[in-house]
Amino acid sequence: MGDGRDERGAAVRKRLVEAAIASFSERGFEGASTRLIAERAEANQALISYHFAGKEGLYRAAMRHIGERLREKMRPAYEAAQADLSRFEASAEVPQALVEEIVEHISSIVLAFLDFMVDEETASWAGMVVREQQQPTESFDELYENGISAMVQLLARLIWVAERGRRSRQDCLLQTVSILSMVLTFRVSRETILRDLGWKDIHTQQLHRIQDHLRRNIRILLGAENPDES
Repeated sequence: MGDGRDERGAAVRKRLVEAAIASFSERGFEGASTRLIAERAEANQALISYHFAGKEGLYRAAMRHIGERLREKMRPAYEAAQADLSRFEASAEVPQALVEEIVEHISSIVLAFLDFMVDEETASWAGMVVREQQQPTESFDELYENGISAMVQLLARLIWVAERGRRSRQDCLLQTVSILSMVLTFRVSRETILRDLGWKDIHTQQLHRIQDHLRRNIRILLGAENPDES
């Protein structure tokens, strides 16, 4: 009996969080009423208070969900990079072969993030995330701590090893932000990009072109490729 109630409760929570993300993205926190969210989730409005202690708790849960989904998507690339990171950091020198390994890990992480950002699932999250970037609330910590921070810190460590002696750790963080901003553009400015490039959507062919472009930019930024090379 208990297991059945737990499963039903988890299913309701999931529907409410997903409905909240869509509603908050479209209307903002003030504009998305709990009645609207409950209707969208096909759930009783009172369950928002029961499961989340109100609208603010539901908003925090929605931000946490986005962060956790990002972390899940990125986990294989994270684990592969972390398995080699100690060896990279322990190396007294940074030969070109080591730089190539590091660049490959950085590219894998960035391209996994690209896959996440162009996925249809994230379309309903964009408004909510962009709004938090521009006008952060206390709930931004849920997104940052559960999803963004690990990616930024790992990329910055990898870049620092590749650039050892040439850049400060602060500069490596700035380089990380610059690289990630290239990916974010494909979600935040999606419609502009589609119109500029004459694309109707980002399908497999278009995604491969974006991936190739990002790989080359990463290699150039980290000195693994000459920008004048064809």
